[in-house]
Amino acid sequence: MLNSRVKGYTLIELTIFIVISIIILLGMAKGILEFSKHQKRIQLLDTSRMLMEKIYLDLESKPKNYFGNLIFYQTNATCDFNGTCSFDEYCFSSYSTYRYRGVNCLPGFNCRYCLQGSRLIPTVYNCTSGYQLDVEFEVSLIINNQTLHQDYSTYGVCLKVYFRDPIYNKTQEYRDRVIFRKWD
Repeated sequence: MLNSRVKGYTLIELTIFIVISIIILLGMAKGILEFSKHQKRIQLLDTSRMLMEKIYLDLESKPKNYFGNLIFYQTNATCDFNGTCSFDEYCFSSYSTYRYRGVNCLPGFNCRYCLQGSRLIPTVYNCTSGYQLDVEFEVSLIINNQTLHQDYSTYGVCLKVYFRDPIYNKTQEYRDRVIFRKWD
């Protein structure tokens, strides 16, 4: 006599198990992808900060006539007698046409980098792989607040790094420094 009751899973139970497993795996994959994007964003912000620091140190080490040889645009920047200076927002506005960027970069510097893995590679072309970081410089003479005249030995440099944010798919700007330099 054969046992009419066979133990096992029915096709419906197996289908329900597979559907639930796929939903769980898709949720986990989305979470891993979002975590990866956040990690890449943190890496881009850290890399931007380190790039700004490197550029700042490189600019500080330039000879005293370096900025005097550059074409500059006068902003409404002022310097007080004690040496503290400020730039207006024009320095970082998107309407300036006197910026050094892209292929027209400050001599001795790069205005475009490709982040590939953990390596930052200078380039003049758009990045075909990795993430692209663009650098902008704007060099300005400073107006002396005491005399309201241009002080031809004091320059300001506005620096900006921007990149495409992997989370929001929008351009992120990172402004780190405005450099003021006075030579005797």
